[in-house]
Amino acid sequence: MLQNGTDRSASGKPEYRRGWTLNALGQEERIIRKRKRKSPDQLHRLTLEFEHEPRWSKERLRAISNATGLKEGQVYKWGWDQKRKKFGIQEAE
Repeated sequence: MLQNGTDRSASGKPEYRRGWTLNALGQEERIIRKRKRKSPDQLHRLTLEFEHEPRWSKERLRAISNATGLKEGQVYKWGWDQKRKKFGIQEAE
Protein backbone atom coordinates (compact mmCIF):
# COMPACT_ATOMS: atom_id res chain seq x y z
CA MET A 1 0.00 0.00 0.00
CA LEU A 2 1.35 3.40 -0.96
CA GLN A 3 0.63 6.82 0.46
CA ASN A 4 -3.00 8.03 0.09
CA GLY A 5 -4.40 4.47 0.10
CA THR A 6 -3.06 3.44 -3.30
CA ASP A 7 -1.69 0.13 -4.53
CA ARG A 8 0.44 -0.60 -7.55
CA SER A 9 -1.17 -2.68 -10.26
CA ALA A 10 0.64 -5.25 -12.38
CA SER A 11 1.48 -2.46 -14.83
CA GLY A 12 3.24 -0.54 -12.06
CA LYS A 13 0.77 2.34 -12.19
CA PRO A 14 -0.85 3.39 -8.91
CA GLU A 15 -4.48 2.40 -8.36
CA TYR A 16 -6.70 4.68 -6.30
CA ARG A 17 -9.87 4.13 -4.35
CA ARG A 18 -12.97 3.95 -6.50
CA GLY A 19 -14.42 7.42 -6.99
CA TRP A 20 -11.12 9.15 -6.16
CA THR A 21 -8.22 10.48 -8.25
CA LEU A 22 -5.14 12.62 -7.80
CA ASN A 23 -5.22 16.26 -8.85
CA ALA A 24 -2.33 18.19 -10.41
CA LEU A 25 -0.82 18.79 -6.95
CA GLY A 26 -0.83 15.07 -6.13
CA GLN A 27 -3.69 15.41 -3.64
CA GLU A 28 -6.64 13.03 -3.55
CA GLU A 29 -9.80 14.44 -5.03
CA ARG A 30 -13.29 12.92 -5.12
CA ILE A 31 -14.72 12.39 -8.62
CA ILE A 32 -18.21 13.84 -8.83
CA ARG A 33 -20.40 12.42 -11.56
CA LYS A 34 -23.54 14.18 -12.69
CA ARG A 35 -26.74 12.15 -12.43
CA LYS A 36 -28.09 11.00 -15.77
CA ARG A 37 -31.86 10.73 -15.89
CA LYS A 38 -33.75 8.14 -17.89
CA SER A 39 -35.10 9.32 -21.23
CA PRO A 40 -38.86 9.61 -21.84
CA ASP A 41 -38.67 6.55 -24.14
CA GLN A 42 -36.91 4.49 -21.45
CA LEU A 43 -39.46 5.56 -18.82
CA HIS A 44 -42.34 4.75 -21.17
CA ARG A 45 -40.99 1.23 -21.81
CA LEU A 46 -40.30 0.62 -18.11
CA THR A 47 -43.79 1.81 -17.17
CA LEU A 48 -45.46 -0.39 -19.79
CA GLU A 49 -43.53 -3.44 -18.64
CA PHE A 50 -44.32 -2.73 -14.98
CA GLU A 51 -48.03 -2.25 -15.64
CA HIS A 52 -48.12 -5.50 -17.62
CA GLU A 53 -46.25 -7.53 -14.95
CA PRO A 54 -44.66 -5.91 -11.88
CA ARG A 55 -42.64 -9.01 -10.90
CA TRP A 56 -39.86 -9.53 -13.43
CA SER A 57 -37.89 -12.73 -13.90
CA LYS A 58 -34.16 -12.55 -14.56
CA GLU A 59 -34.81 -13.20 -18.26
CA ARG A 60 -37.49 -10.49 -18.43
CA LEU A 61 -35.20 -8.06 -16.63
CA ARG A 62 -32.44 -8.80 -19.16
CA ALA A 63 -34.85 -8.27 -22.08
CA ILE A 64 -36.03 -4.92 -20.67
CA SER A 65 -32.41 -3.94 -20.13
CA ASN A 66 -31.55 -4.71 -23.76
CA ALA A 67 -34.64 -2.89 -25.05
CA THR A 68 -34.02 0.27 -23.02
CA GLY A 69 -30.22 0.39 -23.15
CA LEU A 70 -30.05 0.50 -19.35
CA LYS A 71 -27.94 -1.79 -17.19
CA GLU A 72 -29.76 -4.70 -15.53
CA GLY A 73 -29.07 -3.14 -12.13
CA GLN A 74 -30.71 0.11 -13.21
CA VAL A 75 -33.80 -1.73 -14.47
CA TYR A 76 -34.00 -3.82 -11.28
CA LYS A 77 -33.69 -0.74 -9.06
CA TRP A 78 -36.34 1.16 -11.02
CA GLY A 79 -38.74 -1.80 -10.72
CA TRP A 80 -37.98 -2.22 -7.02
CA ASP A 81 -38.67 1.48 -6.39
CA GLN A 82 -41.97 1.23 -8.28
CA LYS A 83 -43.02 -1.83 -6.26
CA ARG A 84 -42.26 0.07 -3.04
CA LYS A 85 -44.43 2.97 -4.23
CA LYS A 86 -47.31 0.77 -5.37
CA PHE A 87 -47.32 -2.06 -2.82
CA GLY A 88 -45.32 -0.77 0.14
CA ILE A 89 -41.98 -1.83 1.58
CA GLN A 90 -42.98 -5.37 2.70
CA GLU A 91 -44.31 -6.38 -0.72
CA ALA A 92 -41.31 -5.00 -2.62
CA GLU A 93 -38.88 -7.35 -0.86
